[in-house]
Amino acid sequence: MKSADVNTQGKVFDLILLEPRELLRDCFYSLLCNLQSVSIVGQAEEAEACLELAGSLHPDVIVVGDRSPGAAGLEFVSRLHALAPAPHTVLIGGNHESSDWVHRVVDCGVSGVILPQDGSGDLVAAILAAGEGRLYLSPSANALFSAKAPRSGHHALTCRQLQILLLYAQGLSTKQIAYRLELSSKTVACHKDQILQRLGMRSTSDLIHYAIREGLIDP
Repeated sequence: MKSADVNTQGKVFDLILLEPRELLRDCFYSLLCNLQSVSIVGQAEEAEACLELAGSLHPDVIVVGDRSPGAAGLEFVSRLHALAPAPHTVLIGGNHESSDWVHRVVDCGVSGVILPQDGSGDLVAAILAAGEGRLYLSPSANALFSAKAPRSGHHALTCRQLQILLLYAQGLSTKQIAYRLELSSKTVACHKDQILQRLGMRSTSDLIHYAIREGLIDP
């Protein structure tokens, strides 16, 4: 019998697990398959396979383990959020995460953040909140988020500017970004000028090198 879980919308959320370690993936599966509000529709060991599954299965939520190949940077989150419909993302961070990292992933639109010292109940709460379109930070993640974080560099960018920075860093043109975000090319170009100014840079190439250096995308 499945255990009761809190779901204010009264629906079942389709979920994909991205976790390369089989033992942890099996543990997550055992925990989540007992929830009335969750249906695990797919599992993946690496980012590209997860993107392929997400594109075909259209899950409500994707849980991303901290060591998933190809998913270390924010580029992967941006690619997930570019899908239509876009799934909500819950990240399981590592022991090395900082206040900057938590702010960065929240700015990028992640719906849930869990750290290794948090309990299984926090993972469940994050998934249910994400499925309902709410943000959930575990106690450990919230403590980092609440800590004073420097708002310089890309941390000082708006959510839209950070999104556009990531898309330029992935090699998209102004026209392609405008089409994907349903904006005019003039608006995207204006955002780009503001990003370059705030980061003290001159070109798209500078943005790509910056994104790689800061770990926003995988090299």
